[in-house]
Amino acid sequence: MRCLPAMLLLLAASPVVSRELAVPLDKGWQHAQTGLILPARIDGLQRTELSDATEGEHDIAAQFESEDGNVTATIFLYHAAIPDVAMWFERSETAIVSGERFRNAVPIAVNPTAFAVGSAGPGPALRQTWDVPDSAFRSTALAVMPLGQWLVAVRLSSHSLSGTALNERLQSVISAVVWPANAAPNAVASVMQPCSVPLRFTKAKRMKAGRAGMLLSLLGAAVEKKGPPDAPAGPPPTWCRDGEVRPDYSVYRANAATDAYIMAIFDTGRVVRIRPSLSGLMSSSGKRSWSVEVVDVNGNTSIYDDFTSLPAPEQAWALINTSQPSGIVSGKNATVEATPK
Repeated sequence: MRCLPAMLLLLAASPVVSRELAVPLDKGWQHAQTGLILPARIDGLQRTELSDATEGEHDIAAQFESEDGNVTATIFLYHAAIPDVAMWFERSETAIVSGERFRNAVPIAVNPTAFAVGSAGPGPALRQTWDVPDSAFRSTALAVMPLGQWLVAVRLSSHSLSGTALNERLQSVISAVVWPANAAPNAVASVMQPCSVPLRFTKAKRMKAGRAGMLLSLLGAAVEKKGPPDAPAGPPPTWCRDGEVRPDYSVYRANAATDAYIMAIFDTGRVVRIRPSLSGLMSSSGKRSWSVEVVDVNGNTSIYDDFTSLPAPEQAWALINTSQPSGIVSGKNATVEATPK
C-alpha cells in the first residue's frame, strides 16, 4: 500500500505527520470538506484503521479487511496539488509494479478502464487489476476517482481471488462508499500520454535568493493560491509525461509547455513545480530565472533557490533533497525561512 517516504520530511512545506482519527471502528466517518462518507463496513470489509498524514484531513487513509484476512483494502482521500486522474493513476500504478510486494504483476486488461462511479459507462475515473504470480497475494487492484478538487484512490488486494474476481470486488467496494451528489465531472478519463517532443536541458546554475526576489516569489505563490478575483474557471490543462516513468517521481508538462514542468512525487499527491520566476519576469535587466517550489497536499508551498535556466529534473530533485526552503507560503501567511543575502 502507499506510504509516505521519510524523505518527504525535507520536501513538504510542513512536517509530514500521521495521526489516528478518533472514530470508533463500528461508526462511519464523513469528510467535512468533500462530504464523502466511509462506512464502518464496506462490502463485507471491516474498517481497521483511519489516519491522516496531515493536520487538517488533507491526506486520509482508511484500512479495511475481511474477517479471514483474505481481502484487504485501503481507501485514500487526498487533496492532490494537481488533481489530475491520469497523472496520479500512473504514479500509483508505478508504485505497484515497481515494488517488491507485487513484482511481475500482470494486468488483466491491456489498458486501464475509464469508468464512472455508479454508472455502467465510461467516465472520469480509471481502474486496473493485476494477477500477481510471484507474491503472497494472488491479485491486486487500483482505482483513482475525481471528487471535485480531491482524488480518491482505492487499493484492493487478495490472497486467493483471481484478477477477474478481484476486479468485480473492486467495483462493489467503490459502490459501497457513500459519494456526494454531483461529485465528478462528465469527462471520460484517458491514460497519460508521453509528450511528443521531449525537453532538452543544459546545465543550469543555482542562484542564491536575494531578499527582493524571495519576496516576489512569496507574493506570487500567495496570489496564485488565492486566485484572481471573479476570474472565470478555465479548462484544466492537458498533461503529458516528459521522459521515463521513475519510482520516485515522474515529469509532466501542462499543454506541452517548453519552459516549465512539474515533478509528481511518488504517489503522494505532492509536486515539485519548476517554472519562470516572477522576479526574473519582472527584472529590468531582462535576465530570466526559474523557480523551484514544492506544493503540498494542504496547499502549503515551499520556495527554493532559483536557477539561471530551466534545470534538469535531477538538479531540482537534488536541490530539494539537500537544502532547506528559503520561504514558505502557508494559508494566509508567508515567511522567509532564511535571511537572503
